[in-house]
Amino acid sequence: MSLEKLRAKIDKIDAKLTRLLNKRMDISLEVAETKRKEGLSVYHPKREEEILEKAKKSGKYGDYIAEIYRFLMACSREVQQNSLKSEKEPLLREDAENTLKVSGEVACYGDLGAFTHLALIGAFNAKAVSPRFFDSFEKVFKAVVEDKVKFGIVPVENSSAGSVREVYDLILKYQTFIVSSVTMPVKHNLLGQKDAKLSDIKTVFSHPQALSQCEDFLRAKKLAKKEYVSTADAVKMVADAKLGITALGDELRKVGYKSAYTTEIQDAKADWDKEMEFLAGYKYDENFKPLIEARDEKTIPEFVEKIGGVITQTAALAMIRKLIPADALCTGAAGSLPGCLQRMWTSDKRYSYNMEYGYSCMGYEIAGALGSKMAHPECESYAMCGDGSYLMLHSELVTSIQEKQKINVLLFDNSGFGCINNLQMSNGIGNLATEFRYRDDNGDLLGDLIPIDFAMAAAAYGCKTYTAKTMEELEFALIDSQKQTVST
Repeated sequence: MSLEKLRAKIDKIDAKLTRLLNKRMDISLEVAETKRKEGLSVYHPKREEEILEKAKKSGKYGDYIAEIYRFLMACSREVQQNSLKSEKEPLLREDAENTLKVSGEVACYGDLGAFTHLALIGAFNAKAVSPRFFDSFEKVFKAVVEDKVKFGIVPVENSSAGSVREVYDLILKYQTFIVSSVTMPVKHNLLGQKDAKLSDIKTVFSHPQALSQCEDFLRAKKLAKKEYVSTADAVKMVADAKLGITALGDELRKVGYKSAYTTEIQDAKADWDKEMEFLAGYKYDENFKPLIEARDEKTIPEFVEKIGGVITQTAALAMIRKLIPADALCTGAAGSLPGCLQRMWTSDKRYSYNMEYGYSCMGYEIAGALGSKMAHPECESYAMCGDGSYLMLHSELVTSIQEKQKINVLLFDNSGFGCINNLQMSNGIGNLATEFRYRDDNGDLLGDLIPIDFAMAAAAYGCKTYTAKTMEELEFALIDSQKQTVST
């Protein structure tokens, strides 16, 4: 087909588009009137996001069509705002050219060199005005409405990350006007120390909008993101952490800085050490007193007689933390274990402590430990769970054998759901099917405790198993299990 015929086809489509766009603008005016009657604002970010998302999915040119819609909706907003002429809407004032011929201070978000500072230079006579910087958008608006300054500079939109919704909300909240706009290219640079290599950089500090604009680059380079008050302020964070702290210390000593703290830190550490010593040494003997008073005094002696275990949970955790590798992965999800681990567990390795609080995801400890192992195959992975959780869901233990992904299940045998049993007892009622017991002569679940050999069952799966009823047996099991190549 010839070029003339192709252009004729485009002209025909354009004619239809023009008619439809005019019709769309007419409907926009009707929308504006409806919004006026119902007291609604012109700007509706959620609605615009839905339209843009739909446009992006419209076909192979979706991203380009979305940009057309972005501009189209900006035009619609302006048409609606001009039709309403309401001080409650952000208007583009007709006297903008004259109002910008001012001198004095102008409120500016960010710091020297920020994009808003560059926009200020473009919008005003740079020699006649000086920036007054604020660390939040809202402070800029407050400076204007409180007559501390006549004008403020804030970003409203960019082509890659869309509208800055917070600014639009503040325009409506403080009933201010948009009197002029400055379009400027935004180009980000990664700033580091003088001889730093890209491979040395682990974390990038910047404003959320800038981080959003650079999302693809940051993801490709596997760089961690940290939100900061502004991109310009983030420059002050560029430092090697250790060298930066040393430099700060030197400067503080020069000015004779003295900490307001005296012995508080040492006292807190001493209190912590004392508590840890108590928990690690908490054991069952003739003077044993449970941390949560049991209402059925015969249960604990019966447990010791039937099951044979005399290890307390806190003493076990203290020994586990002491003997397993420092970089070991710890996973827990239910019962009283998360609470004890919260106050007792220590770790300096990222992702090594995976604990679920609040929702009691019983049974997911073993699946979680397997997932942690698959993510970090170089580390030992430990699942902390009670016998109740274990019985509910431990099928992934077999998966660990199948996939040759060694995990270690630390099963705390309570002869039932110990945490829920404590909760029942502390609220003044007896055991309500939270202990693993046979039925008695009356048909109630109040007979003898049921001894279960969990180690034998796991051994049948192919695991290396141990039964620890004393601290000495636990110590041996923890050390020997680290020599194994299959799940324990």
